[in-house]
Amino acid sequence: MLLADQLWGTRSQLAYALRSVWESGATVLLGSDAPIETLNVWHGIHAAVTRQRIDGSPPGGWYPAQGLTLAQTLQGYCINPARASGETDQKGMLKVGMLADLVVLPADPFRCAARELHKLSVDLTLVGGRVAWRRASTD
Repeated sequence: MLLADQLWGTRSQLAYALRSVWESGATVLLGSDAPIETLNVWHGIHAAVTRQRIDGSPPGGWYPAQGLTLAQTLQGYCINPARASGETDQKGMLKVGMLADLVVLPADPFRCAARELHKLSVDLTLVGGRVAWRRASTD
């Protein structure tokens, strides 16, 4: 955002204009493609909702009117990619007969403060309905 502001000035308000793209009816696809973005999906979710870095800057968010709701952001990470790839019969939501690629979280993201979303971590990952990764117990 700093580089965009430096190079583009006020035109940078059109960069990452997620809300405008969403409201246009276009399909918003979100992801964690490295090396462009961090692999930590929760950092991207936090940024899409708050329009801030994890340190809370800039105050109030970078062009905050372009932020998405948490529900829209999760749709952009989960359902919309399945739609774009024509795989909604297999992926994108939890339903009987789907692949069951999912994560188990320690808290409900809809009950977290938006500024805390980046702190969420994964406790368990299922791929094809089978445990692919589990956080080591701290007991």
